[in-house]
Amino acid sequence: MGLLLMVLGLFALMTPASYASGGTAKRFQSASQNLIDAGVAAMKAENFDAAQKKFEAALIADPANMMALIGLGDVYRAMGDRRAGMDYYRRVLDIEPYNLAAIKRKA
Repeated sequence: MGLLLMVLGLFALMTPASYASGGTAKRFQSASQNLIDAGVAAMKAENFDAAQKKFEAALIADPANMMALIGLGDVYRAMGDRRAGMDYYRRVLDIEPYNLAAIKRKA
């Protein structure tokens, strides 16, 4: 429910003028980056459930955000699910074969 409210909040930030001006993508990218930052902070606090939700919301806001996928990989590895973590790193490398962050984590 909380994730849904976050996503709905992102939509509420958008105005008809932002659609016309092309500001929509920038707003979603900015919101996605803010969620990534919150996810990283939650990881540092070892609050893995909160981190997972933030990274998932970041992907909803900006599906092209590779750091959200890497963050999810980090969350799953931190929770002891190495296989799921590696799956997220593979997804990044399928899209960006030379992504150093994913390469280092997959090694």
